[in-house]
Amino acid sequence: MTQPSSRKVKVGVVGCGVAATAYYLPYLMKMDTTELVAVCDRFKYHQSTQHLIDCILEERPPLVNVDWGLHITEMMAGAAESYATGQRYRMTTKLDY
Repeated sequence: MTQPSSRKVKVGVVGCGVAATAYYLPYLMKMDTTELVAVCDRFKYHQSTQHLIDCILEERPPLVNVDWGLHITEMMAGAAESYATGQRYRMTTKLDY
C-alpha cells in the first residue's frame, strides 16, 4: 500500500474579490495539504483583501473564515427560498462572534 505524501500542494490565487476572501482563501489556509504561496489581483487591494494577506504573512487566522462564508451562503440561499415559497426561512448556522 502506498503511503500518502506529506508534501503540500503550493497554490497561488489570481483574483482577490469577495468570493476569494470570504471562501477560497480562508479554506485553503486551513487545509493541511496545501500551502498558499501567492495572491494577486488586478485592482488595488480592498481592505478585507489586505487583512487576509496580512494574516497569511503573519500566520494568524483571518476575521472572515469558512464559518462566516457558510453562514452568508445559507443566508443568501435562505432568502431565495423564502422568496420562492413565501415562507420564512429559519437559519441553521450561527456565528459565535
